[in-house]
Amino acid sequence: MVDDSPFIARMNFPSSEVPFRAYLHQSGFESAYGRRISDVYDYLRATMGSLEAKGHLEGFEYLIPIVWGNDEDKFIDIFAYSDVTDNWPGNPDVSNLTVKGSLIMPRREELVTTTCGDGLILLGREEDYRRKTECLEYYLKEPPNDEDLGRVSPRRKMHM
Repeated sequence: MVDDSPFIARMNFPSSEVPFRAYLHQSGFESAYGRRISDVYDYLRATMGSLEAKGHLEGFEYLIPIVWGNDEDKFIDIFAYSDVTDNWPGNPDVSNLTVKGSLIMPRREELVTTTCGDGLILLGREEDYRRKTECLEYYLKEPPNDEDLGRVSPRRKMHM
């Protein structure tokens, strides 16, 4: 664990319909979510479940959502991976979408960002770790450790 990591927690959901490993960034955490990580968990599960039910995550093999806030607004930057299993370890296709509250933000809006620099570092370290694993199932069930993630290793790790 890195005490000054920008990520407060990691939540691993390998058994979801579209499996995902979510990271909670410290940016806007208290103003948007309060102090309880369980509130972030509830928001994340509800939002991801809604996106799955509406078909927005169809065709993706796994996801890495980054949860953050801005004032009282809740955001999830979702990175959706495809062309993974048949091309292991390969070079997967990555799509992204941003959710504000419970709404997917259209790309044409000026203020929609893809992610922050910390998010880019995290995604790169996750991808480097994935390529060292034997298969997607192992990668999803066995998250990277502190050594793999370095300074972006989350302070808390939770397996759901």
